[in-house]
Amino acid sequence: MKNVSERGRVLSVLTAVSGGAMADQALHRQLDAIPGPEMARERSFITRLTRTTLERTITLDYFLDQLTKKPVRAQKPEIAWILRMGAAQILYMDSVPDAAAVNEAVKLAAAKGAGAKAFVNGTLRTFLRQKSTFAYPDREKNFDRYLQIRYSVPGWIEQEIVRACGQERAEEVLAAFICEAPLFVRVNTARTSAAALADKLKAAGIRALPAPEVDNLLAVEDFGSVTDIPGFAQGEFYIQDLSSAAAYSAAGFRPGGRVLDVCGAPGGKSVQAALLMREAGAPGTVLSCDISSERLARTAGNAARLRLDEITVKERSALESFPEDAGRYDTVIADVPCSGAGDLRRKPDIRLRVQRSDSRALVPVQRKILAASFPAVKPGGRLIYSTCTIAHAENEGNAAWFEAHFPVKKCFEKLYLPQKDWPGDGFYAAVFERI
Repeated sequence: MKNVSERGRVLSVLTAVSGGAMADQALHRQLDAIPGPEMARERSFITRLTRTTLERTITLDYFLDQLTKKPVRAQKPEIAWILRMGAAQILYMDSVPDAAAVNEAVKLAAAKGAGAKAFVNGTLRTFLRQKSTFAYPDREKNFDRYLQIRYSVPGWIEQEIVRACGQERAEEVLAAFICEAPLFVRVNTARTSAAALADKLKAAGIRALPAPEVDNLLAVEDFGSVTDIPGFAQGEFYIQDLSSAAAYSAAGFRPGGRVLDVCGAPGGKSVQAALLMREAGAPGTVLSCDISSERLARTAGNAARLRLDEITVKERSALESFPEDAGRYDTVIADVPCSGAGDLRRKPDIRLRVQRSDSRALVPVQRKILAASFPAVKPGGRLIYSTCTIAHAENEGNAAWFEAHFPVKKCFEKLYLPQKDWPGDGFYAAVFERI
């Protein structure tokens, strides 16, 4: 694939997504094919065009459908993606000349035949001429439709956000979901301090500022690869989003406690639990479990890099209870598989790949994990339930079900949503105390 163009690689990623692939995995395969510092610009362009096209697909289809007899979704997948890629560059990538966006799209289409070449050429040239006339749906007449097209989200996600925060704040939240996600690093206070790490990063030309509301979390800017950030190899920090860090900081880990993380891989919550117990006064123990041996190996690798030997790993299913766990743990963490709709900024293909039916299908699985996790909580201990979605049924609905069916009382509940004064992802957490 040595002679594949940058846009050709993007097209390969997008068509793989149409075939069911995860965008980040398909993207990494293409980026790995062009290693080396001399290819950094190409990798950056491929990443940006892939993410922009996926993130804006719903909006792009709305405008393109006004120019074609057959809706874009009804076109052959490769032709549809070539059109979207060209339109995305025209509307959202100022660094790309309009003529280059059209010409490169036509080159890709030419490989699909003369008819495809003519269709793409004609459609994108019309798109260029008419782009100044494009308008979103009328905000006053149909606010829901306006939000869906303006911020390129499927109806079910828009409806969940409106339900969660009301129409007045929904637009601010959706606008934040379409911005680039910031990077936060959680300081490994067993190895260094937030001030020392910030100074080290500043000396390397990397901006690091304290995150809002959460101790020992830094917002990092102007960096290259995460693994090249000073302190990474020495285990001085790990990556954690603001919202999950805030939720787990509020959960109340006891110094020297026993923690069970039933869906532990790749280890972020296990690491935070270990550090919060240390910071509360005494190291505890964390058993981090997962059904995937591959993902569990990442947990073990993270714990080793951070030198947190209180974390041990075990391969097993979160859907089962284990007699040896009964009443043993001060805290049980159930960070369950979910629809992921809080991660729109980091995984833009969720907008296209995940349906409301997928979210609903996860609810019984999540409840089974809650039911299987409960026996491990000691009387007076806590269970933390969390997701990275904004779906009510997966979040508040499951929390209400758990409280109604088990001897627990809810002592904390919050849905975090990105907005002007909160740069974290969408994230939900509820903490229950066993009565």
